[in-house]
Amino acid sequence: ESQLETARTMHGRIHGIAKSNEKLETLRKDEKDRAQTTDSSYYKFFSVERLHNWVLTGSSDSSISLVFRGVSVETSIQLSFCISSTLTVSLSAKFDRLPRSMSSFLSLGGASQTRFHPAVSGFLKAKMNLLCRDMKNGHMSNPTEIPSMIHFAELRVAR
Repeated sequence: ESQLETARTMHGRIHGIAKSNEKLETLRKDEKDRAQTTDSSYYKFFSVERLHNWVLTGSSDSSISLVFRGVSVETSIQLSFCISSTLTVSLSAKFDRLPRSMSSFLSLGGASQTRFHPAVSGFLKAKMNLLCRDMKNGHMSNPTEIPSMIHFAELRVAR
């Protein structure tokens, strides 16, 4: 009877170890899948950025920053997305004159940005300010919504 009890105990331990190994294997597989998704997403930004009116200015595990080229010198928009440990996304959007260091990255065929009459420039600044406010007020529940927000900004800035 003692041997039977010892065998049951050992069988229970073996069963627990087997379950732990299964969980570990599942976690490893999920980690590999997430790493592959992250890597492919990172390179997708670089494959399309020169075709659009934005450039990636910084990225890390928990943030990404972009600059959009506006139609005038004063209407460039800078976006920064920060992802918290709870996977919520915060967005910082501001518009201003494009820094000189970014101008060369965003040059489209060597064309420089246009300088408009002060009235037109004021109108464009007001529109970009509204766009920044709209974007800040928009809610992103998870990081997968960042590309759609970038697309939204790109369409609005180009329009």
